[in-house]
Amino acid sequence: MRSAISQALTLDIYKATFDILAGSGSKEDIELMKKIFDITSSHFDEEEMSSMYDRAARRLLARHAVRAAFEWLSSENIHIAPRPEHWDTLVNQCVRQRNLLLTMAAISAMPKRGCQPTSLTFINLFQSLFQIGFFPQIRILRRFITLMKRVDVPRDPQIVQVLNDGYSKNGYPKLAKRAVEAYSAEYNTHSPSNVSPEDTLDANGIALTDAEVNARLGAVARERSKWAAARLYYQYRADGFKPTQETLLAVLSDASHTSVLQDWERIFVLSAGPAVWAKLIYNAVCNRILSAAIDVYNSAIAAGVRPTNAMLHPVLRLMCAGSLRPPTDATIDRAMCMYHDFVRHWEVDTEEVQGQVSPTTSMTPDAPIYNTLLRVLLSSSNTTKYFPTAVALLEDMRSRNVSMDSMTSTSLVIMLMRCSTSFEEAYKVYKLVCHQNHKSVLDQEGYTAVLNAFCKVHSSTIMTPPARLYFQIVQDMRQAGYKTTPQVYTIILRCLGSLSTRSSLSNDDNDNQTHTMTLVKMIKKIHQHLVVDASVNPDVVLWNQLMDTYQRAGCFAEALQIWETSYRSGQIDNASVSIILDTCGHANAYGTAMRVWSDLTESKFRLNLANWNAWLECLCRLGRVDDALRAMCLEMRQGTPPLNPTLESAHIILSFAPRTNQETEVRERIKRYLPKLWKILPTEHMQSD
Repeated sequence: MRSAISQALTLDIYKATFDILAGSGSKEDIELMKKIFDITSSHFDEEEMSSMYDRAARRLLARHAVRAAFEWLSSENIHIAPRPEHWDTLVNQCVRQRNLLLTMAAISAMPKRGCQPTSLTFINLFQSLFQIGFFPQIRILRRFITLMKRVDVPRDPQIVQVLNDGYSKNGYPKLAKRAVEAYSAEYNTHSPSNVSPEDTLDANGIALTDAEVNARLGAVARERSKWAAARLYYQYRADGFKPTQETLLAVLSDASHTSVLQDWERIFVLSAGPAVWAKLIYNAVCNRILSAAIDVYNSAIAAGVRPTNAMLHPVLRLMCAGSLRPPTDATIDRAMCMYHDFVRHWEVDTEEVQGQVSPTTSMTPDAPIYNTLLRVLLSSSNTTKYFPTAVALLEDMRSRNVSMDSMTSTSLVIMLMRCSTSFEEAYKVYKLVCHQNHKSVLDQEGYTAVLNAFCKVHSSTIMTPPARLYFQIVQDMRQAGYKTTPQVYTIILRCLGSLSTRSSLSNDDNDNQTHTMTLVKMIKKIHQHLVVDASVNPDVVLWNQLMDTYQRAGCFAEALQIWETSYRSGQIDNASVSIILDTCGHANAYGTAMRVWSDLTESKFRLNLANWNAWLECLCRLGRVDDALRAMCLEMRQGTPPLNPTLESAHIILSFAPRTNQETEVRERIKRYLPKLWKILPTEHMQSD
């Protein structure tokens, strides 16, 4: 039973971990997700692993983190296959972000991950392109058509119709004709002629668009040199071409030094804007040299560029999460300093445009920036210093109407609760994060995770989570439209059971007695709450948890009552059996234990190994080592079903044998009746006095 509860708890922890990592979306965090997923595959069944995989995919796609989502979905090292709707969403998002290279990469990866692209895949792709007002030049379209054939999509007249309508109905009749010809030519194995970069006309004699010129300049800069691209630019300029910010983006390629950008600014007689600087910063971050990334960022500010989220966030991410080691206080302080400088720029911009237009959202801190900063603040061991900063940052976030989705909110409130020093503080954090404009942003899974985190708060004043606050969160859950599940009660009962065990190990008898009385009172209150709660239908797991919690608090009569009620109604499982036997052993209730065991064996209940081991421990705890020996050596192999004792079975009896001076007798019985088990016993158990 305890292992089952522990595994459920572990699953919640892994889900929360994936939420946090997916919330970042960085390459390093995606790689870490893959490693964690590989490690956990041996601990959970296929359905649970599939649920975790699906949750991570939805999380990434909800953030529109197309590169991160692609890395996750396309990984062939993960044995879980993505769902077709994951690929559909990814392709659609890539198209809407005009990332055509990643769109093609995603479609190419689909067959390798068990999802065959179809005609509908490309029909949706082309329709999405046309809907956003993007009408690909024929050379780009040919690449999609070639890909279509490579992934074994058969010829489909509907695709021809979509291409023809998409171009012609939007004022491009010539392109419509050429699109249909290109499609027909590809499926007749005809290859289009190549075009050299220096041509100012394409293969069909039509003048190149600015986008095509930019692409050629970028290709020459990347494959030849900066100066070769400059010479080509002068040719295009003579034909009337004028460079734009998109031209700068194209020729920068993977450059990460300010000097390269300054050269291009002189060549084009054009000052770089925020998007260009953001690309330069991103390239510097990819090299994982923090000082270089900060230098580029500062150079942009010095050049008079107003910083944007796309400029700041990569630097903060590298600064705060670029190493496996926890960030130092100096690093955290520097990150916060950059954030405050960024906000000051935004406030100045607000004053400058007051009465005209509002500054764009790209110049106000967004959710990824806040998430990165909050994660680093809450990961610090210096809680006293940084928890107030985190709460202040959260209030800034709310004041700027930066919204978060349910997964992000759940992860954030869990992290904040872990740093809270009291249950009241944790509850305040929950309200601050999860209630925006008087509405809850959590889903049902989010509420469950938050309740779990609330019970684990390390309070400096009281150890027991206040039922009033706990059930206020449950009430919020109901008002948000989610039903109360048995797990809502299981979570707090599990917490009270753990506290009871901890209390029983305390050396201070007075404190122990007072705390135990408080716990018992609260357990009974929750039991009463459960009985009158018509909205919840208790399952076996919940009754087991209630029985186990009573047992840990020393309430034998209450635990026995739960068992008897559950037994009569047929609501028991193997975990129930182990709990009641454990209860009898700790309560020194030999008669009750014998009655329970007799009822089970007479009814032919299918006992498992854990039940037999619980019975052995119960007998030993009651001083019946001889009975335990007989059960292990003879009765286990005659049970329903027959089972062989294990090392754990032998260890249980051997650990109690010294109390009755029966070590030698126990060893001799094992050697005589269980020779195979004897041979594998650890040496310390085989030695005679």
